[in-house]
Amino acid sequence: MPRKPKDRRRRFGWVFSRKSALGVVTWYAQWQEGPRGKRITRSIGEKESDAKEFLDKVEARLRLGTYVVP
Repeated sequence: MPRKPKDRRRRFGWVFSRKSALGVVTWYAQWQEGPRGKRITRSIGEKESDAKEFLDKVEARLRLGTYVVP
């Protein structure tokens, strides 16, 4: 039985959320720079889909070699 799109496991990076004391949910994208590099985390916003799209764009840039960590 094929997996549903939501069950797809990411090959690159992680997406997670945190909830503040005020109840605001913030989504984060995290990835590792290089095979033994440091983890880089970016705060994206209030939607999980935005974090996933951002991580997909970062992955594409890293594969092309055009991404530079700010």
